[in-house]
This record gives sequence, structure tokens and C-alpha cells, in this order.
Amino acid sequence: MENVAPNMSKQTMHQALSEYVSKRIMKNGAEFSREEWVRMMNSYSAQEPIEKCAEKLGLSYEEVRNIYYAFTMYVVEYAMEHIH
Repeated sequence: MENVAPNMSKQTMHQALSEYVSKRIMKNGAEFSREEWVRMMNSYSAQEPIEKCAEKLGLSYEEVRNIYYAFTMYVVEYAMEHIH
């Protein structure tokens, strides 16, 4: 996976991902446990391959791929709004 925002601080990345997850939980309910969300956020932040993350969580490749893509879109939008 390509580094989405090489100049983004870990704190900013974490804030963006946390915000995304909070909004998603409010919208969709508990589709994943807190532990699964944290693992996906950590895997994404560490640029871990989708396959590895899916295997660790026991989720389908497609589920994790879609979350990674959503994370990417949200993080880029967040960065455009918050990083000057």
C-alpha cells in the first residue's frame, strides 16, 4: 500500500481515523467490535497489507479493502481541511 500522506503526523492520522470510525459507528452501529476497529486503524497506519489485516481479524479481504479505501479517502479529505 502506498503511503497516503507521508508528511502527516501520526497524531493527525490517528485523529482522522478516530473521527472516521466514530462517524461510521454512529451511522452503521456496531458492525465491528472496538478491537477490530483499533486493529484496522493500526494496520492501516502501519501500511500493513490488506490481506494480512484481514487474516489477523478473520474478516474478508473485500471488507478490509473497503475500510482501507474509506480510511484513505477520509484521511486525504481531513488533511486537506486541517493541514496548512
